Amino acid sequence: MKIARTAEYLRRSGHAPDPRRGSLLLLTLLALSVTHNPAALAASSGTVELSSVSSTRATAVSGATPVLLPPSSMRVQPGTTSDQTIHATDSGGDPLTFLKGVGPDFMIVTTLDPGVGSATGLIHLEPPTAAQIGVIPASVIASDGVLSDEKSFTIVSSDNPPLLSPPLDMRVEGGRTADQALRAIDDDGDVLTFSLALGPWFASVTTTGPQSGNVHLTPALADSGTHAVAVAVSDGIAADVKTFEVSIPSRTTPVLSPVRDMVLQAGQSVSQFLSATDLDEEPLLFFKVEGPSYMNVATYRGAGITGYGTITVNPQRYDGPSPAGGTFTIPAAVGVTDGTRSDTASFALSITFPPDHAPVLEQPADMTV
Repeated sequence: MKIARTAEYLRRSGHAPDPRRGSLLLLTLLALSVTHNPAALAASSGTVELSSVSSTRATAVSGATPVLLPPSSMRVQPGTTSDQTIHATDSGGDPLTFLKGVGPDFMIVTTLDPGVGSATGLIHLEPPTAAQIGVIPASVIASDGVLSDEKSFTIVSSDNPPLLSPPLDMRVEGGRTADQALRAIDDDGDVLTFSLALGPWFASVTTTGPQSGNVHLTPALADSGTHAVAVAVSDGIAADVKTFEVSIPSRTTPVLSPVRDMVLQAGQSVSQFLSATDLDEEPLLFFKVEGPSYMNVATYRGAGITGYGTITVNPQRYDGPSPAGGTFTIPAAVGVTDGTRSDTASFALSITFPPDHAPVLEQPADMTV
């Protein structure tokens, strides 16, 4: 502020310095300001020292939270051991460390492979002979050093935990649905409950029977990719968890609407409209898969989510399979394709043909010429 007031005074008094000497005046004013400021003078005369303590730096992580696959309940008797391999993923590719959350003293959690986005650990149980186990709540943690995920499970001794049959990997296109039956056994005959332990929004799990369940998938086209799903079965105390993968392709197969059977007579020309949908809006082409020569299939609009086509059947009297005529059922099928994926539909043609009698020539009379 002193510098500003001095410059203003010189300007008002008509003693403003020559612009060529402005830099020299500015340096002089700065020097005077420092001289009349004891704190600044002390700071300028001091020496600069480096701290003897190294600064703390943040761990370099991607910012993606690790995802720990839920462990299954573990059964162990005093004086014995039990192990379970655990897995976790990190979409940012960070190495992970497995830690013990809560649990008994005889529970040890170690990291087997920190991985690069996919890690493996181990839960080791070694209770002493005199240990009282019963049912013990426990948990493990997967951490990238900053962010973490914790999952709970139970440690039991007297109860027989349920055993879930491993589900198969599933593949379903966006806009469609898929189901898979789940099976489990329990030696104690306990009532079992199936549930979704980990999975995307479009996955759900229900209990359908005493030892059966169902996983239901309803993905959208935007969910393309590979998703990890974990399903669990529990008897109320212990649980078993199994994981599998669900893949959603980026392109969809066109879906052909049902085709009606067609009834007609020889000499008629009958048509039927076709329609098909394709969520990724690829151009569609309708084609004949099976049918007589007098059946034709054409596309008249193949762009957009819904495409349209036609079937035209135009049999003639001479197309009958038998000279005796009659009504015949002829199998037929049509299809639709986006150039890569196709869908087909079968139907039947019911055509009535008249009898095809041979011509009868009247007996010519004898001629004399």
